[in-house]
Amino acid sequence: MNLQQLATFCRVISEGSMTAAAEKLNLTQPAVSQQIRALEDELGVPLLVRGVRQVKPSIQGQLLYDYAKKILFLTQQAEVAIHTFSQELAGEIRIGTTSAFGLHLVSPVVG
Repeated sequence: MNLQQLATFCRVISEGSMTAAAEKLNLTQPAVSQQIRALEDELGVPLLVRGVRQVKPSIQGQLLYDYAKKILFLTQQAEVAIHTFSQELAGEIRIGTTSAFGLHLVSPVVG
């Protein structure tokens, strides 16, 4: 199971069909089907209930969908945090305090 398969699986569920998901992901429909089939083979359960023009998640598929959304969201958050951390911070900080508090407590720390 990899992130690309999870992202494809989530797109299939959200779009309701493999064809629509393939269009959104700029993939062919067979490529999307292959990724879903690989997930199903790896997990050993059917993840989709396939209809004529529509697919829906099976019970196990709904469970995977819920986890996959969280996994993909956390992955995006990690990427943003890493990129943000690697950038230099520059700028000005202003701290507002009362005179006595600022003079005796904040000034020695920031000073």
